[in-house]
Amino acid sequence: MNICVIGGGNMGTLISAELSLAKKNNICLLASKAHLFSTEIIIDDWNDNTQKKAHIDLITADKQKALGNADLILITVPANALLKLAEDIYPYVQKNTIIGMIPGSGGTEFILSKFRQKGCIIFGMQRVHSLGRVKEYGKIVMNKSRKPKIDIAVLPKEKSQETSKLLSNLFQMPCDSLPNFLNITFTPSNQILHTSRLYHLFNDYYEGKTYNRQSYFYKEWDDESSITLLNCDKEVQSICKKLPEFDLSGVKSLLTHYEVKNYKEMTYKLSHIPAFQISLTPMLKIGDGKYIPDKNHRYFTNDFPYGLCIIKGFAEILKIKTPTIDKILKMYEKFASVEYFVNGEFKGKDLIKTGIPQNFGITTHNDVINFYK
Repeated sequence: MNICVIGGGNMGTLISAELSLAKKNNICLLASKAHLFSTEIIIDDWNDNTQKKAHIDLITADKQKALGNADLILITVPANALLKLAEDIYPYVQKNTIIGMIPGSGGTEFILSKFRQKGCIIFGMQRVHSLGRVKEYGKIVMNKSRKPKIDIAVLPKEKSQETSKLLSNLFQMPCDSLPNFLNITFTPSNQILHTSRLYHLFNDYYEGKTYNRQSYFYKEWDDESSITLLNCDKEVQSICKKLPEFDLSGVKSLLTHYEVKNYKEMTYKLSHIPAFQISLTPMLKIGDGKYIPDKNHRYFTNDFPYGLCIIKGFAEILKIKTPTIDKILKMYEKFASVEYFVNGEFKGKDLIKTGIPQNFGITTHNDVINFYK
């Protein structure tokens, strides 16, 4: 099988290297900075305390070379880059190709839907199968916190079993199929995890304000962030309850996912996950030991417009009140100088630059049913 992995960041580097180890398939990595890569990638595996050397067959920035013969395409770029990427690669993707987004949240089902016209199978992973971190760009990648299994949602649904079997064989781990793609869309992951934390870190930020240090994002997680996170989680669950037409059993609450009972336990859990200990808050040093938020970091450019906005978009369609989500998005409005709300209504001019379902013609409850059924 010819496999093309798109994205030269943490996850793209890890997956292309991992899949190369089996030497059963032809692996290509499509990366904009392909010239900085070595075809020999070292995997620093924290799961079994080993180092593995992987040989990637082709690393290129040429879309036609990478995609022309691909049977399987695995996309690892942030969701905010997916719309342009989909337009760029469309001419080179062959009929009946399998295309997967890792992870699959952020409007994947909308943006990639046009590939269905080519007979392509579309899938999204609910969460990443492992945590990848580039140690030396193009040369060494760390593999942390490998999950016991992966969950995917597939379009069309009748291709779920064969797609799950394929991925299980590739990643050498169990792969289960979720009932529908909404189980990916509503998964309470980065879109509420990162945004809740950023709210408490920067809700008092204004242009010109500086900070004396770069804090740890998870290691210094606090109770206020946990309370906000769990309130967002409750609002997501309220949205799910308004869609009885769908089996959304795969959208586990964060209390269940992290196996905690309250916000205190959540704070302890998130601040003590070993793989998260080195994660720093997205900030830029501006000299003299001063820091400012890094507004171009994916936690901002991805998790608000292509994360939390999507959840809010569905809440609007289903007429669900989301006071905590609104509070966070209004903070981001000011922070990023965008307009999402007008007189309290979610109708701002900059919503066109987000992944909300309304931008893809889904504006009513029936539209949701028709699209996902």
